[in-house]
Amino acid sequence: MTIKVDGMSECLYNAEMYAHIALTAGVLATVLIITGTFTPFWTVISGSVWSHSIDSSWRNNSMTSLGLGLWFQQMCTTDGCVTSFYPSDMYNVHVMDMTGLTEFRMYTSCGILLSISACILCFLHIKEKSPKLTGFAASLMFLFSGIMIWLPAGKMIHRYVLFDTNLDEVGIPDNPLQFPYSAIICGVGGIMNGFCIFLVAGSVQKMWNYASEFRHKRLELNTFVQL
Repeated sequence: MTIKVDGMSECLYNAEMYAHIALTAGVLATVLIITGTFTPFWTVISGSVWSHSIDSSWRNNSMTSLGLGLWFQQMCTTDGCVTSFYPSDMYNVHVMDMTGLTEFRMYTSCGILLSISACILCFLHIKEKSPKLTGFAASLMFLFSGIMIWLPAGKMIHRYVLFDTNLDEVGIPDNPLQFPYSAIICGVGGIMNGFCIFLVAGSVQKMWNYASEFRHKRLELNTFVQL
């Protein structure tokens, strides 16, 4: 038996709307995080570093840029760009030290898994239409995913800003490092997951209010029938 009470349907509608927005934003955030993780632009170095290198083994006049990611590298020359996995003999890249690379891979991998799990839980929360543990769990997953993503992204952006500031202080105008686009993409995804926390929490609260009002009205109806 379904009891329709004025105002309650609006409360449920708002709860579902918040949850749908959170799910949409969560899916988009997951796509951004995956894109940032698997693109080779966490560190991008201009070709001037190699064309003026003192070490002849590193000198390459045709190099225009080298993009370093967490899993791939992109080497661009005057003939074009080639994207590939890191060669086994170049795994310990100088600008992406061994500890940082392994750490960033771990954080972003956990962030992706948590973000996907949060989207699944958010979907289940919509289907259940009740303030059960799925809503609370989705909020926690979005929170932990955002943290896991912003740890490496924020660290890489901070490295770039710090390096650029140090160059300005010593009077070197040209920064060989280009902006870490992949870290920014991941960071935006992490921020969106942060907004999803509040949307899911708002949906849980609305559904909780709806369930409370429903039980109250049903109790009133049962009391009236008994009288």
